[in-house]
Amino acid sequence: MSEIYKKATRVIVWLGPTTEHSRMCKQWLEAIDKLIPTMQSANKITIGSPEYNPNWRLLILRDTFSSPETDAIWAASIGKFWNHTWFRRGWIVQEFLLAREVVCLSGDVQFGLQDLIDLFTVPADDALSEATDGWLSYRILMQLKTDSFDDTPQPRRFLRLMASVAQEFVTQELGDRLFGFLGMIEGLDFVPDYQQTVKENFTRFAATLARQYGCLDFLSLWSANLDDLMKDTPEELLGLPSWVPSFQATPLTAPWRLATGGVRSWNGQIKWDAAAGRRHIHDPPLDTTTDPNRLQVHGQIIDHIDKLSSARLVKNFTIEEGYLTSIVVQIQADLPGFEHWTQVELISFLNTVSRNGDASHESAEEILGLAPGGFPSEYKHLSNCADSLGICLSVGRGRRFMRTEKGRAGLAPFIGSRARESDKKGSVIVILHGCIVPMVLQKVDEDVDDDGGEWKVVGDCYFEGIMHGEAVDWEEGDTRTFVLV
Repeated sequence: MSEIYKKATRVIVWLGPTTEHSRMCKQWLEAIDKLIPTMQSANKITIGSPEYNPNWRLLILRDTFSSPETDAIWAASIGKFWNHTWFRRGWIVQEFLLAREVVCLSGDVQFGLQDLIDLFTVPADDALSEATDGWLSYRILMQLKTDSFDDTPQPRRFLRLMASVAQEFVTQELGDRLFGFLGMIEGLDFVPDYQQTVKENFTRFAATLARQYGCLDFLSLWSANLDDLMKDTPEELLGLPSWVPSFQATPLTAPWRLATGGVRSWNGQIKWDAAAGRRHIHDPPLDTTTDPNRLQVHGQIIDHIDKLSSARLVKNFTIEEGYLTSIVVQIQADLPGFEHWTQVELISFLNTVSRNGDASHESAEEILGLAPGGFPSEYKHLSNCADSLGICLSVGRGRRFMRTEKGRAGLAPFIGSRARESDKKGSVIVILHGCIVPMVLQKVDEDVDDDGGEWKVVGDCYFEGIMHGEAVDWEEGDTRTFVLV
């Protein structure tokens, strides 16, 4: 089906008969068309203008909903439009994203792609959530249509998509949470086998990415140690190998995954490169074993976790006075070398993590409201420091602040990471060829030294001074072998 959508000149989507809400949406679009020429920034938000900027159009149209002159009925009707069941079906993602032109029909009311983009500017507030029954699939669909990660190489581009759509679209079969999106990655040497279990198919898919692309970024989507703790995990996904993603939504957002964009999954590049561009080499004589649940990978142990803080970032966008101070005080008490930290150092650190290896356009002082930002004065009201602060705090959800044996500061997975205990070393931090972020591993048998045995994936991590390949000082063939189970 994916090939049909790619070759089609136009895909027409039938949403059903005309409704009051679809007509209201069309009326709002017509009203916006009349309003734009009268606005001060018309040159920036008029399609076809030499100065047109789609980001400005989004901001300005979104701001119209906060005007006291805007009737609340518009947002409610747009929410009901997005609540249509078509926008929730898993198999429509390929249909919508691969088509060169999409036209949605609600009876005799027609919506083109730009119409949908404009309707998408409605703020995702509590009222809209009520109108859409809490579903976010329409938002994910539109974000993917306007930012399809084309600047991200495969298979990381596909993993970014999977991290975004995880469990948000309705599928009749559990396996279709993955199979329904395979058309988004061309040339993949993987075909679902419906005679196999979901667990077997998901395991074979992850191994295929390692073999075909030399890519281990899927390790950043680890989930087995989290799935086994959640009561609503389907039985078919319990007991997955630690290196195989289940593509369930809750594990993938607690914590957010660094190799697929973290908390800034949209409109940006991922510039982490911990392995300095080195690819995974799949050794057939060694990797082809009688046990498909084992994956042999190569890299080096570069550090161990020494100490972990008990501070937990559980509040993101609603923060009372003193919350940040309490976090800083706890980190200072738990970790050596953090005595100088204030709220500014805390947010500066988290802001760096959230930027996916790219430079930040906001300082910690600006995010905290301690210094003026760079937004033009006439649009200052569109800038929301609380959003930036919430994004920074969100990157710490499901993670713990750590200090490594070599004195580096970082963030480790909250579940499974171990600090040093007396003469017993903490969890190992490794750089694996083929993975753009460092990983925390735990030995299955603690009595076996670090040069052998089997390992379980604890999760990805961030720590200073190694995220761009600085720690890779060994020859490409001079690596340790880790058997992941």
